[in-house]
Amino acid sequence: MIRLVLPILLATALLPVLRAQQRGMAAEPLDDVVRGTNAISAGGSAGLFVGVGAFDAGSNLGSLKYAPDDAVALAHLFTLELKLVPVDRARVAISGTPRSQRGNKQLAALKAAGVRFVGADKNALLGALRQIKAEASQEDGLIVVSVATHGFEDGGGQYLMPSNGLREEAATTGIPLNLVKQRLQEASARKRILLLDACREAVEGGTRGAETATAGLQESFRKAEGFAVLGSCSAKQLSWESDELQQGVFTHHFVQALKGGVGGSPSDGLIRLGDVAQWVAVETAKWARVNRNVAQEPWTEGEIARQIPLAVDPRTARRLAEARVAAEAEAQKIREQAATNEKRRKDALKLARNAQADHDATFSKETLDSVEKALAASKAGSVEELVRRLERHFRKPVVETDDVVDFLNWWRDQQQSERTSAILDSLLIRRDRVARPEPVPAVTNPVAPAPRPQEPAPRREAAPEAVDRPAEEAESPAPGSLAQRLQLSPTRDSPYENSLRMRFVPVAGTKAWFSVWETRVRDYAAFAAANPGTDAAWKNPVSNGLAVTPTNTCPVTFVNWEDARLFCVWLTRKEHSEERIPKTAGYRLPTDAEWSRAVGLKENMAWSPSDLDGKTKNVWPFGSTWPPASPVGNYADRATGEAFRNLDWESIPGYDDGFATTSPVGRFPANAAGLQDLGGNVLEWVEDLYKEKDTTRVRRGGAWYQSKPDSLWSSCRHRERPTERDAYTGFRVVLEGVDTGK
Repeated sequence: MIRLVLPILLATALLPVLRAQQRGMAAEPLDDVVRGTNAISAGGSAGLFVGVGAFDAGSNLGSLKYAPDDAVALAHLFTLELKLVPVDRARVAISGTPRSQRGNKQLAALKAAGVRFVGADKNALLGALRQIKAEASQEDGLIVVSVATHGFEDGGGQYLMPSNGLREEAATTGIPLNLVKQRLQEASARKRILLLDACREAVEGGTRGAETATAGLQESFRKAEGFAVLGSCSAKQLSWESDELQQGVFTHHFVQALKGGVGGSPSDGLIRLGDVAQWVAVETAKWARVNRNVAQEPWTEGEIARQIPLAVDPRTARRLAEARVAAEAEAQKIREQAATNEKRRKDALKLARNAQADHDATFSKETLDSVEKALAASKAGSVEELVRRLERHFRKPVVETDDVVDFLNWWRDQQQSERTSAILDSLLIRRDRVARPEPVPAVTNPVAPAPRPQEPAPRREAAPEAVDRPAEEAESPAPGSLAQRLQLSPTRDSPYENSLRMRFVPVAGTKAWFSVWETRVRDYAAFAAANPGTDAAWKNPVSNGLAVTPTNTCPVTFVNWEDARLFCVWLTRKEHSEERIPKTAGYRLPTDAEWSRAVGLKENMAWSPSDLDGKTKNVWPFGSTWPPASPVGNYADRATGEAFRNLDWESIPGYDDGFATTSPVGRFPANAAGLQDLGGNVLEWVEDLYKEKDTTRVRRGGAWYQSKPDSLWSSCRHRERPTERDAYTGFRVVLEGVDTGK
């Protein structure tokens, strides 16, 4: 029996799960980048897969049990699994039917996909060879020929037997192997592989003679030019089939090589023909020795063709992608830090000069001169010390200079630090007091209202080594304390800021203050640091080789509903202990009804989410026009489509928001309530069950990967198990119990 297979990659034999797990993961199709880099065009590829298991009466040829199974497995592999050969350029020719359950399922799948089936007689096979030769029409294409049948030598020639071939007339009724070789060489496609899995016998050997391979056929391919030949056994050896494997042993191991047996190249993750051939030779010989106590030694010819890439090793590819992302992230971090340092230097220099020109009384001339000189020559890390120097040289505790206050406020924002100096905090608190001198309404919680601000007492002289501090600091509440922070009710233009510097505004029709944006990576990192054992899926997630959350100001992803609830519990306890919120207040997820109010819907709050799902049609967080005309949120746009083109990702036609995955929060316009990203970026967990007696929870809003209009309606509800984590779901929190009555 002989089997021939020309192209790239593995057969679909169903390997035992345990062995696949031990050896690795199944190979994956070559993506567009790999195709382009290695000059492989599926559009210029074609294949013929032949399995002759049954022969006409009087042929004097014995049936081949698993020839149809092997042909079907290879056709399924190349067309449906690895997509190396388009279904409209693939032909399958079998006589007999597959014996295995796997083979019959694959046969049905091929027919359903539209793969063409042709006869296995001589005329049909010769016609199919001519057709695929013509269809393999591009130099960067691949041509695949797979044949499983009897093979004979007759008069010095080698022949493959069609279903109507005669054993005693091999030269006249068989298909010359030289003709197969010629058709492969005539094809425009430069990637050509011949896989020969069979033994051959001499005609004069009779019907019962030893059916061993002869040296003639192997020698005819010894100097293969322009294509690769993989033979299943050497001269005078048998090519075995196996009832346990339900395939030819050589074909089985060829498949298994691509189901985890062979790893990808460490440099690019590609699995190449030469590596597969070497692995198959070792494993096939081992099987024959252990199971039959005989020799079966596969061989390979065609050195150049050994470099043909067959597939991608997902393990290696993932590692390389992660390394590339990490390297780029590190390089981007360095670039951003350099840009930030330069901006800090220029901004600080400008503000210091303004302070010197307009407010000489604020700083001593000596200080301003030294600051300006140092700023002009400063590099990374030096600006922070300059700010400390500025603070040490304050000449009065109450500073009304906008330039100086702006300078310090800017510095705090740039550093994104929870801790600032006492002078900095006192300056900012005083500024708030000057801006809002009216009486503060009573707060409905157990904490006593803060006293009205008093004029500061004269500054006390400090010890020479001490930093100047306002005289009244000891008597006033600590900066950021509950009494001070709740003096002001938040508004759309003046949000409340908590200990993580998350900002909150009230939403009409609710008692809660909504976070202006979705919970960021940096917010969740603080929670994870305080709670060892937190699931680490949120850290540095990657999709299709891209970072899902490339900066710490992007919304956190890969958090489930339970994670979000634990974050709220932790943040509540944290701010209770710090006396930032009253004991009656706390953080939680918004309810479905509150989220609807936040996005501007006026739904019946007594109805369940399932009843309201999609009821308000053609209304989006950004308006009532589709598609959106300008960037109004982070949805599946041109950048997403390009980044995920190998997955046929759909994007909004003509839409371009500039982000392939998540964007930093707050990059798009706020709605009437002052909230951002209610549409786009990530889906948001809310408190509710989807419907009564259900186990799934509700997510609201759109996500960076979505493009369908109805899935982005403001009224759309997305149901999901509360334990599920993915690359496009995060959450937003609300704060309740701190309403000042305004």
